[in-house]
Amino acid sequence: MNKRIRVILLAAIALITVLLVTSCDDSPYGTYDNFGYGVSVKYDANGGTFTAGTSVIVDTYSLESLPTMNGKKVAKLMTPDDEGRGSGNSFIPSKTGYTFVGWYAECNRTESPSGETTYEYSKMWDFKNDRLELDPNKEYTASEPVLTLYAAWIPEFKFEFYSIDDPNTLLKEYKVAPYTEINVPAWDKKSSKGAIKMYQFPEIDGKTFEAVYADPEGTVKLSGETIMHSGQLNYDNATATDPVMKLYIETIDGEWYHIFTANQLRNISSNGNYVIENDIDLENVTRNWASYLTYGKFTGKLIGKEQENGEAVKLKNISFYQATIGADKYATGLFGQITSEAVIENIAFENVTMNMDTGAPMRKDVSFGLLAGIIDANATLNGVTVTGTVKVSTKCVFSPDTSSYRTDAGYSIGLICGMGATHGIDYSGILVEIVNDGDAQTIEYELDGNSLVLIVNKQ
Repeated sequence: MNKRIRVILLAAIALITVLLVTSCDDSPYGTYDNFGYGVSVKYDANGGTFTAGTSVIVDTYSLESLPTMNGKKVAKLMTPDDEGRGSGNSFIPSKTGYTFVGWYAECNRTESPSGETTYEYSKMWDFKNDRLELDPNKEYTASEPVLTLYAAWIPEFKFEFYSIDDPNTLLKEYKVAPYTEINVPAWDKKSSKGAIKMYQFPEIDGKTFEAVYADPEGTVKLSGETIMHSGQLNYDNATATDPVMKLYIETIDGEWYHIFTANQLRNISSNGNYVIENDIDLENVTRNWASYLTYGKFTGKLIGKEQENGEAVKLKNISFYQATIGADKYATGLFGQITSEAVIENIAFENVTMNMDTGAPMRKDVSFGLLAGIIDANATLNGVTVTGTVKVSTKCVFSPDTSSYRTDAGYSIGLICGMGATHGIDYSGILVEIVNDGDAQTIEYELDGNSLVLIVNKQ
């Protein structure tokens, strides 16, 4: 083992249990002197403690073993927490509420009349380039350190988060090193639901992050993907300015998700709040529209983000199927029922196909439409367009017990919706296609505005 490293280890281990209060011959220093390790360097945690539980440690050197440069004996010092000391022998300084800056050769303490102590540091030790220089002809004793290095501390740097609606209540604090960047919350394009990644920011129940500001008035908006802590650290004298950076969060009500991909769109729920960020093509997505939307009540919000060309977001090439209608399924469309609470805005549903071809005769009390089976008159639909095809198979509308059947006697089929208000949506771009399944029967249809009337004749 290298002599210098061996000496450092011996000194560090010994000083775990021995305080620097004596220079008697029977002290560790007398032992070091007897073995020729009479040069010592002291590390003062300066109000902090090392992981070993002591506030001071000492490294000792053999003057004889040190190299000579320009007539001086020189030693390259090792930080207390250097891993080179070996497993279990590194010493990490800490002080509650403070951040460690570095080791300084000079530390002047001043105590105010109120008892508050301030520190002035200078001559920061550069462990990579600085060297301890010693007179080769001088006698040294381990009990008298040739150099004392003082740990310098500054108040902890941290971000504090507040709501812009309540700028006096701290939501969270996040401690960082000086000049640390944190990530601004961002929508996760890879998540299954389009949730927001909050990173170091706090989550607020019932709210969704919207923006972050540097001031409680909300006039200085912070843009970009990251925020650099605005505090400054002067390493020359170990002083810090503005170690606490306050951030003010703007939120919107509800839990919102942003949709970028077909997979995310496929996973939207009947009562969620969504912003569709871009055009989405579902042509090659298996079962591209969720059945729980097709038959369920949509009470959520689906908002298309205005595109750079000023057009609505396009959701293209969507298909869904009418299944056997059970007692709990009384409306079918892209949305079974759009309720009064629902909001759909700035979305163009293009090339939507409704396939009414499952082979099961329709129940007489249900409604069908390309957008929805039922649209409540108080639902909010703005900037919505729908184009596509309603495909009707003779198999699913013909009842074998009758020779003919008019759909207006029992159930409703519409181009936009089977029942309810069309909200002024143009249905001229919707086609009707009759699919003959090969049985001996015919089917005809009549259009009365939005309403589609089927006439089935058994041959």
